[in-house]
Amino acid sequence: MFSLASTWHCQGMMPQLPVKEEASSSAGKLLNFRGMVMKAATRANGDLPPSSIAFDGGTKNVMLHKVLLGLIPPHELSDFPFWRRLQFTSIEAPLFPFKLGKLDGVHPIVGSSGPYHVSKRFSLHAISGSRKVCWGSIPVCYAAMLKGGLAFKAFVCHDPQSDKQSSQRLNMQHACGDFDDWGVRVHAMVGGLFQSGWASASGFSQAQQQENLFTCYYIVLLQVMWQCEKEGGKWEGKFLPSQTVKNVLGLCGHGILGNLMDAGFPDYRTELPIEQAFGEVKRPFRGTPNLKDCILGSHLHHLRQLRSLSKNQSPVPEPAALRQGLTKEHTVELAKQGFRSACIFQSLITITSKTPKELARQKSFHSPFKFFGL
Repeated sequence: MFSLASTWHCQGMMPQLPVKEEASSSAGKLLNFRGMVMKAATRANGDLPPSSIAFDGGTKNVMLHKVLLGLIPPHELSDFPFWRRLQFTSIEAPLFPFKLGKLDGVHPIVGSSGPYHVSKRFSLHAISGSRKVCWGSIPVCYAAMLKGGLAFKAFVCHDPQSDKQSSQRLNMQHACGDFDDWGVRVHAMVGGLFQSGWASASGFSQAQQQENLFTCYYIVLLQVMWQCEKEGGKWEGKFLPSQTVKNVLGLCGHGILGNLMDAGFPDYRTELPIEQAFGEVKRPFRGTPNLKDCILGSHLHHLRQLRSLSKNQSPVPEPAALRQGLTKEHTVELAKQGFRSACIFQSLITITSKTPKELARQKSFHSPFKFFGL
């Protein structure tokens, strides 16, 4: 899904791409196809490109994810006509490698790597049987939330793809205030920090979103550093897997870059409309859908929408509220504040003699940064 820069109310979706059975498109082919769609949208919008593009955390989206974070060197984009036009600038925040891409150096384009998808992975891994997630010295134990009314299906991960069950596991209404649920509270707080820049962004100012995203970013980096020091190469057994860590860091990066420009409210440019549209297309069918089901489901969905519009006319949206992007200088100050807050928080949840200032100066703080190739 992409949002036009002229008005973030105007959004578009790429059609479903049929592929042969047991075949799939590569990340490079999908990136090139998306570039063709973005080029067409730019041409149709008076040479003004879409301001953002949303996608989930699937493997085929990894190249687009990296491109919009400025992690792919320009010479590697030479085979992609649209994307090679991007010019990247760094915001020079501490330990922050992501860069803002601008088409021809003028029009910024940012991404959204699926806050709901990341949130599902984030809550699932904390309750899986293959690891014991710890934040500092505090383990996460969801058993304490059963007493507070957590749905049993959410506790046993009955449906790993359920956004509802993911939200239930991160809902502190089920926490009883016992000692056992400290870890769950910390886990939910970190999830709330990155969602305050996405799903619940309308409840926060841009500066609050930016500081929360930076704080979450640095807290996660500090946890990797702490577990690497304790467990060495087996650190993932006591924390989130590396891919989920990358997803959280990348999601924070997309949100931070989006606040540097007028990309529209973050909660309006997530992948949620895509999921809802695909759900409507697949609703009449069971099992693995085929090309016939895709075509028929799309037509049925359009007819349902037409019937709905004939009964209730869709209101014309109000003009988008003016959203000035944060300046680079302001962003760097918010990053430093988030860094300080993360170090203070780490010292509070960790059994260690190190002060927040000592944590901030620790050389091993840079090791996870290099480990993830950022």
